[in-house]
Amino acid sequence: ATASAGATSKTYEVKVDALATSQTNSGTLLSKTDASVVSQGTNEFNITIGGKTTKVSAVISENDTNDQALTKLKDAINNAKTGVTATIVTDDTGKKKLELRSDKTGTDQAFEVEDVTGNAISATGVKNATQLASNASYSVNGGETLTSQSNTIELEKGKVTATLKAPTTEAVSIQVKPDNDKVISQVKDLVSSYNTMYSRLKEAG
Repeated sequence: ATASAGATSKTYEVKVDALATSQTNSGTLLSKTDASVVSQGTNEFNITIGGKTTKVSAVISENDTNDQALTKLKDAINNAKTGVTATIVTDDTGKKKLELRSDKTGTDQAFEVEDVTGNAISATGVKNATQLASNASYSVNGGETLTSQSNTIELEKGKVTATLKAPTTEAVSIQVKPDNDKVISQVKDLVSSYNTMYSRLKEAG
């Protein structure tokens, strides 16, 4: 947690019921050296997130392997910058799969993917979510349950912010108070600067 200048000295009791999560669509594991399961030619598909739909396309060649096809799809998705990032995950046996994840947490960042031309989405198995987007759920000082799209929450109208790291069984105390070590350090610097100035003025007569 951090507090800005002007924050009130007080203690907050924060209980975290759930963290905010990103949506993840994890695809089917494929042998990287086998012929591409994605159809040859231009594959077009839509990515819809936050009410905005973007059409993405990738061209799969006749001799492309699954590894090459997955790489083309990953690059096409990432270059589109829709708010969904694609990665290729490799398991212990060397098989690979495409994985899509929303860049931000929260239900507002839930997304859908669907084929338009070709079978890129259905063939790679990334159509359905394997982890749903969700909001953080928490309470402050025993009050009502609050929700947040992200895991960074505001207290005292933004003068204090806290980042939620994990659900808790009991409330966690956040104490806002002056930074005594910093105050002492600044006073010492002031005294040192004053003494230096005094010595130089004395030497100069």
